[in-house]
Amino acid sequence: MLCSLLTLLRRGLSLVLEYNEQHPDAPMEGTHLTRFVQRWCVHACVWGLGGAMPWKGRESIAAQMLQHPQLSSLVAGSGGGGLTGGVPSAVDLRVRVEDGEWEPWSLGVPTKELEARQVTGSDAVIPTTDTLRHEEAIRACLAAHKPLVLCGPPGSGKTMTLTAVLSNMPELVLVPLNFSSTTTPDLLLKTFAQYCEVVKSPRGLVMQPLPALGEGKWLVVFCDEVNLAAEDKYGTVKVVSFLRQLAEQQGFYRCGKSAGGSGGASSSGGGGGGLNQWISLRRVQIVGACNPPTDAGRVAMSPRFLRHAPLVLVDYPPPSSLAQIYGAFVRATMKVHGGDLLPYVGPVTDAMIDFYGRNQQQFTTDAAPQYVYSPRELSRWVRALFEALAPLDAPPSPDELCCLWAHEGLRLFHDRLMDPHEKAWCNATINAVAERHFPGLSSTDVSGVVLARPLLYSTWLGPTTGECNGTVCGGTWGRACKRFTKKNWTATWSCLTKFWTTCCALIPCCGTPWATCCW
Repeated sequence: MLCSLLTLLRRGLSLVLEYNEQHPDAPMEGTHLTRFVQRWCVHACVWGLGGAMPWKGRESIAAQMLQHPQLSSLVAGSGGGGLTGGVPSAVDLRVRVEDGEWEPWSLGVPTKELEARQVTGSDAVIPTTDTLRHEEAIRACLAAHKPLVLCGPPGSGKTMTLTAVLSNMPELVLVPLNFSSTTTPDLLLKTFAQYCEVVKSPRGLVMQPLPALGEGKWLVVFCDEVNLAAEDKYGTVKVVSFLRQLAEQQGFYRCGKSAGGSGGASSSGGGGGGLNQWISLRRVQIVGACNPPTDAGRVAMSPRFLRHAPLVLVDYPPPSSLAQIYGAFVRATMKVHGGDLLPYVGPVTDAMIDFYGRNQQQFTTDAAPQYVYSPRELSRWVRALFEALAPLDAPPSPDELCCLWAHEGLRLFHDRLMDPHEKAWCNATINAVAERHFPGLSSTDVSGVVLARPLLYSTWLGPTTGECNGTVCGGTWGRACKRFTKKNWTATWSCLTKFWTTCCALIPCCGTPWATCCW
């Protein structure tokens, strides 16, 4: 925590120096400097000491900071009545370098309009107050060239937030790595060999990014799922220990007879009599992302490594941020039919977030491991709606849009449920949400008329996604299966037999006959 606090304080000092360089005639001094330092100290303590905490913990730190006698004057109003902009906590305020005053983060959120083709992509980032706050904390660590670990549940936007920060820092080059339970330090060494070169210096051998990446560029090695690597029999995660050595010693030993001018970074080779040579790292930074250690398959990272790496918790966005993010995606989806469907942007967005929030509260992983609900479900929902609406020649009616929305929602949320009472709850909830949010339906009896079950949509019977009859779909499927003759089944079984026999020959197993082992 102290490392994170010092990093953020250095970030504030660098902002002051940058301002003075850009304004030599009116540098930051006097009252301006005092206002900035006081407010930046609150910001640094909130994110330095509470970066790994949820929002409530950060708000508690901010409230305790403002109770200090020397900082109580920051609370505006008579008798300390409130903060700037009427926000509930100092966490919702950013420090303006121009005058040292506070302003709400919400004022700095730009409005972004998406094109319809961007709905199915994965590179669109919708800025919100949460992303701006996280980006400021991440940017401070990247600017100080300190190791950094982003922790959060799956689908909370860790990778997206880091990518957004790096896109605004051209002096950094991102190299993503995906960790698994079998990851070893060799993965990092091979990455260094691909993107770095070893040069001689007065202080010995130095490994630095290749000149082809750009003059003076820093290499940011992004270790995704860093806590998936398994422990050895001594309880040590080798790759995490190697990351700790890189952060602590800024280098590693390489085996080999000679390393002069070589770009390799292999940990093997050298043969008998080879000397271990120390390779110092230059302009190489480590950034990691992980899920909480309580999740299945995760291994708690060593405190010896975390003391070098500030930890920032990236939690799920609140409903207000979800509405901002997926409102932009839904608007882009409705644009495929011009302005006919734009009046339904708000109802569809609110209905999706409402139904998602109710399922997230009702079902947890304590009941079943597949009951994981993240904003990725909303992303899949929007993409499914886009793929269904885009090929249509005419915009759907309100009833048809509601049915299509409910069909895709049930496919994502209902189909993973196990118990009949859970499925009944999901059906009743989606009926209630549709009745609450969708205007202009043909009947007030949503469950019995508009969303009468079963809701079946398919592309089997036509070129576009359309509602279909269960009997017709069953007949089409039956005729397709009949065309898959006995000869096809025999050929498929023969291929499976050969495949399994080959696998058993390559991979030692228990020796059980393949059919018995398979079943």
